[in-house]
Amino acid sequence: MTQAVMTADSPYAAPADTKRAGGFWPLIALLALVGAGKAIQSDTMDPDAFWHLRVADQLLSDGIGPLVDRISFASLKTPWTPYSWLAELFMHAIWAVGGFRLAMVVTAICSAGIIALIAAAARIHTKVADDLGVAILTAVAAFFTLPFISFRPVTFGLL
Repeated sequence: MTQAVMTADSPYAAPADTKRAGGFWPLIALLALVGAGKAIQSDTMDPDAFWHLRVADQLLSDGIGPLVDRISFASLKTPWTPYSWLAELFMHAIWAVGGFRLAMVVTAICSAGIIALIAAAARIHTKVADDLGVAILTAVAAFFTLPFISFRPVTFGLL
């Protein structure tokens, strides 16, 4: 019985990228869970979240397009375009189905997704094949990004 010798040019040898990637994605998954945990454990609602929900109510009643603000008493009574109308309708649907709890779950999923996308982009665009460097870059980006992720339209736009 002969044993096959694995060499770098062997068709059965694993690519070098697969060998070094063993601990990278679990580390990124832990960073993404930190983002999700922030949304669940210590997040407060965005101060404008209920205003966005009211705008969605008005969009549902008046239609998609420029609106005259009926929400604020001090607003100008001229038409304005709610540029985040799709995200506001999405927020309204989430709130209608599950309220605050579902809003926090969706925010946690968005937080984890944004961190995973940062890691994927950093790994694709880095010039050096250094997984630890990409993980550190992802952690720094998450540190600066997480305070701004909340239940608001920009979160869905960013994702």
